[in-house]
Amino acid sequence: PVPQKISISIPKEKYPVKELKYDEDNDYFSLLITVQGVNFNKDDLIFKETLPKTDSIFYFCRNFDFEKLNHFKTLIEIPEKESVILIKPGEETVSEKAFEIIDSFSFDNEILKTSHLPTLLFAAVFKETDGFKNISQGALRLAARLLELGADKETTENIFSQDKIPAFWQMLGRALARTAVDQNLQSSWTFLSKKDFEKHKAEPKEEFLLKILKEISQTVPGQTFSLILWPAPTQNAFDLNNEDEIWATIKSADAVKLNFLATELKTKNQNGHLKTGPFKTFSEAEIQIRRALKSAIF
Repeated sequence: PVPQKISISIPKEKYPVKELKYDEDNDYFSLLITVQGVNFNKDDLIFKETLPKTDSIFYFCRNFDFEKLNHFKTLIEIPEKESVILIKPGEETVSEKAFEIIDSFSFDNEILKTSHLPTLLFAAVFKETDGFKNISQGALRLAARLLELGADKETTENIFSQDKIPAFWQMLGRALARTAVDQNLQSSWTFLSKKDFEKHKAEPKEEFLLKILKEISQTVPGQTFSLILWPAPTQNAFDLNNEDEIWATIKSADAVKLNFLATELKTKNQNGHLKTGPFKTFSEAEIQIRRALKSAIF
């Protein structure tokens, strides 16, 4: 269901508001309104439902009809036509559609200019078009645009000039696919499984994980913390099941908040990053780290 938003309005000319704050207890959430020089009449309060704002809409169709979106105007605020992203079968490369989606959420191309995304997307275009041998006009325009945004051709050539993509780049691609952002906790979360490391013949060594976190923090800018959660063989000799333990490596450029987080997790800041664990499961690790992050941020 679409979240419901309710606005509470007060006539400004009739009631000069001196102070507005809220309070809550076990049963109620209360708004406390202090007005100056007049007696307040509760009947003057206006309650109105407001529609959730929509940045973009993904429209899955063969024939686009903008008017059909009016069916949803009682549920959401319909954005401008330019913010409607069409998903048509067989129309474009995945790279073109990925760029369109990212571009719709990027104000003045800020995300694309300050990350490795142009290079990653350029590499994707290169791969999808078999080294630009089977390229459409749309994909060609995208490749040119990505170069303008700073895509590194040399990096792309180095990646695909080898018989096999190095384990680091394979793991980075997998890590990016398994990364989610939590804006409330100013953090990006990456989860890697034992199968990921086995498939790409990589080991969860500290230097390797920190390199991945560095790339993720540059690709997903604006987050105070970058986290990667990963499994390792148990170090408990009494664990007869020999199950893997879950560890987390957390990176941040904010030394004050990272020090506070280290204290909450009973570990230490190791020159811009920390390691915490072991945890029995990914879920347990996530719950405990989220609790610590809330204390560090708020």
